[in-house]
Amino acid sequence: MSNDDVLVNAPSNVSPKNPLTVFSDRSERPHYNVPGLALYARRDRLSRYGYHMACHWHRDLEFIHVVGGRTSVFVNGEVRVLGAGEGIVINSRRLHYLFSDDGEEAQFVSAVIDPALFGAMHPQLERAMREHDGDDRADFVLLTADDEEDRRLLFGIDEFEATLAGARRGAGANAGTNAGGAGGVGDAGGADDVGGVDDASGAAGATDASGDAEASLDLLRAVSQAARLCLLGLERMEKRPEADGSGAGSGGADGATIGQAAAVDAEVRGRSRESFLNMVAFVREHVAGRLSLDAIARAGAVGRSECCELFRTHAGRTPNDYVTDYRIARGRRLLGDSAMSIGEIARECGFASPSYFSYVFRRRMGCTPRDYRARERAGDDGARE
Repeated sequence: MSNDDVLVNAPSNVSPKNPLTVFSDRSERPHYNVPGLALYARRDRLSRYGYHMACHWHRDLEFIHVVGGRTSVFVNGEVRVLGAGEGIVINSRRLHYLFSDDGEEAQFVSAVIDPALFGAMHPQLERAMREHDGDDRADFVLLTADDEEDRRLLFGIDEFEATLAGARRGAGANAGTNAGGAGGVGDAGGADDVGGVDDASGAAGATDASGDAEASLDLLRAVSQAARLCLLGLERMEKRPEADGSGAGSGGADGATIGQAAAVDAEVRGRSRESFLNMVAFVREHVAGRLSLDAIARAGAVGRSECCELFRTHAGRTPNDYVTDYRIARGRRLLGDSAMSIGEIARECGFASPSYFSYVFRRRMGCTPRDYRARERAGDDGARE
């Protein structure tokens, strides 16, 4: 591991049992089910991560099907809530994580597929992948069981997990105990236990599995299903509206110069956006603690003034206002959905005291936290009637 590949400390509310392997740049090293094959699938639960995954990114496409409960998902600064029967496809190299502020359990099937697995087969395949997972494409696609095309993807995620689970079990059976490899899908140890792609005994297990016809067919079937998931997912990643402009020239020296300038500008914007998203992720992960401007800026690897500028550009407000707005939004959610006391909610949202929480809440919302909770509960009772 190089000096740059420093593991990020997991947030205090994340279970240490099976943390993601996340480095200092927030990149994750997926623990693929079969070492050497860039495919991962697992039936999982949010409580395994302490109801709050570490924020991370990877070059792999990620497919998630929520099969029970409810979870929030953060992707590049946007938050969506997914219930049972819903899902999401997260594009390559996007910051993301699942979480539940009120500790609600969620069961989900996740699949992680590295597009490079197919891009390495032929340059044209790689170009097709890159054209649909770049920064000019959508960050994610939401899936619902009401849409026929979405159902194909949701069922495909489940089928891929089942196939890869069978392939992994076959590899483990042929390897004997295979103690050094990544944990089996759905077993007690979990696919994120210590071990994985670099482990020598795990690699030996994969080699033994290649001699078993049934396990080999399962692997082939899993690769085929992964290719279909990538196709269905990537073709849904629409171009961003701002990416449809004709800023670059169509030819000649001037056109080349404009095109190069646009590429440099896009790279700068990409780095700035990544810094901003890193800072947003830091705020969300540490909202219950003390958040200083210096700490937020360090999370984005920028100075204080650039930090303020990035928040004005991307969020339309100062870092302090963003933190306060997020804390109030989280307080509103806990007031409406949990049985926590006002004092407990104040601490969970990073306020020094219940009285200060009430003061800020009233200034922003026009009512006290207690009145807001009563109003929300009255509305729920009316809806049930």
